[in-house]
Amino acid sequence: MRNVALLAVLAIGVSSITFASPVGSIQGSVKDSTGALVPGVRITLTNNSTNAKINTTTNANGEFQLLQLAPATYSLVAEAQGFKRVDVPSVLVQVDQITHLDLALEIGSLSESVQVEAVAPLLENDKSTLSSVVNSRTISDMPLNARQVLDLALVTPGVVPTAAGTQVLSFNVAGARSQSNIFMWDGVSNMDTQVDGALNAFRITDAVQEFSVQTSVASAEYGRGTGGEVDVVTKSGTNAFHGSLFEYLRNSDLDAADFFTNRNRAPKNPLHRSQYGATFGGPIKRNKTFFFVSYEGFRQVAPTVSTTEVPTLTERGQVTDPISKALLQFWPLPNTSVPGTANNFIANVGATDFDHTGLIRIDHRIGDKDVLIGRFADFQGTFFTPGALPNLNGKRECAREPERFLGGGSHL
Repeated sequence: MRNVALLAVLAIGVSSITFASPVGSIQGSVKDSTGALVPGVRITLTNNSTNAKINTTTNANGEFQLLQLAPATYSLVAEAQGFKRVDVPSVLVQVDQITHLDLALEIGSLSESVQVEAVAPLLENDKSTLSSVVNSRTISDMPLNARQVLDLALVTPGVVPTAAGTQVLSFNVAGARSQSNIFMWDGVSNMDTQVDGALNAFRITDAVQEFSVQTSVASAEYGRGTGGEVDVVTKSGTNAFHGSLFEYLRNSDLDAADFFTNRNRAPKNPLHRSQYGATFGGPIKRNKTFFFVSYEGFRQVAPTVSTTEVPTLTERGQVTDPISKALLQFWPLPNTSVPGTANNFIANVGATDFDHTGLIRIDHRIGDKDVLIGRFADFQGTFFTPGALPNLNGKRECAREPERFLGGGSHL
């Protein structure tokens, strides 16, 4: 059995300083009832899940920026003397996106408040990058064969699957080669440098919060490749315990046999596939330290149809050697005929694919601005793909040995 190490990486740093992604930001302005820009307005942003707070004030032009924000839903409060407090209970920040928010203050007391519903603009006027975000709702609602989350990049305009026979089975962005794409996982490169493709064996679909695909005019922190820039963000724990439990089951009872199996009157090719797992997250210390764990398993037994030539009854009667006669008991009798060939035996030959992926993530706040993030992911699996059945001419294609993949990584 061969052992192949896919990933073994350990990196430590502070997310708000070291990495430009995966983060988003909020930009906007504050005006009074006459439309004049208001400087010195105190802005307080609160993460609704972890209660983490960030403060800033509007500049002389009445504008404010909140940068390096983890993708999440926030609430925002704007306060200034002589004006009513403005509350925005839900502000969505997505990876690699700028959320634009313009506020209007009304004359009054700070003890009074005005609640504002944030509305996404129809046009993105804060940057020139063309990108699309796939959120957790889309990830959970869209059907995914084999549950590979990167397949959902195909819902992005300008993204098409690679052609058959391509070395990297991925997708092409805006006409660029699939090997020109760049893949990031929680701000860390997720590239297989041997083929310039993504390390996509990990099954972490239920652990993904969202991911973005930049299709053109990449911002300054990107640009290593001329294709798409893909950022995957995993979920983190919150002040409330939350989790999920799932299983997707498929078997051959409801599947139709293919044309060639029907033509040869052969038994239907069986298929047994089960994908199952669970996620769980919550606080270790409220408002300070959080955890999130994920596990997903994949079990598939899918024998493949194969044909060969075996001795006929007439040929068996012509064998006189005692040893050869004894060996004939290990050969099956013919059960079909394949037009145009000498093959007279068809059977389902076993093929299996078993793997599982585990993920652990810890988030710890250091002060008001910095967050320490540690993540460990492990993938292990075996698969067996049979070769061709032996023929009477003595030639044989050897079956591949099962392969075992080990992979793990942690980063900050």
